[in-house]
Amino acid sequence: MSDSEKMNALDFVINVLREHEKNLDALIGRLEEILAGILGTETLKTEEKAEEKIEKAPEMARAPVNIICESWSDFREACNGAEIVAFHQNGVLSIKALQRNIIYEYREPLPTHVGSLQCGIPVKLQANLDIAEIKKTLSRELNVPENRIIKGEIQFPK
Repeated sequence: MSDSEKMNALDFVINVLREHEKNLDALIGRLEEILAGILGTETLKTEEKAEEKIEKAPEMARAPVNIICESWSDFREACNGAEIVAFHQNGVLSIKALQRNIIYEYREPLPTHVGSLQCGIPVKLQANLDIAEIKKTLSRELNVPENRIIKGEIQFPK
């Protein structure tokens, strides 16, 4: 390959890179405009401004997350001082807590006793928990006032 051919090839590569740079600049500008529209702010000019605006965005503007904890201690630690706690029982005690737009969930099966009457009829006894006692215990364990603990469900809109 001659020197002029090498120079032509190098010029071609440089021109392609310049064209890609222009395209990337245009895409970054469009992305900044879209992000500014979502966050309700002026057009963002720097990466630092974008990160600052995202950090200040309302909690609900972020994508919802649902975390299922298998350990009560992990759940208790993550949900300390939660915004709201909800529980329900149907063979399983399910507790959900909303903390910074994250729903944490803990489930534990209720104890049962299976036996039979003398005549042979099977009997299954299931624990039924007292709502006031659940609220009192969750309030103590999660450091959440009882008036922010409800019998019900927490769900993100779909």
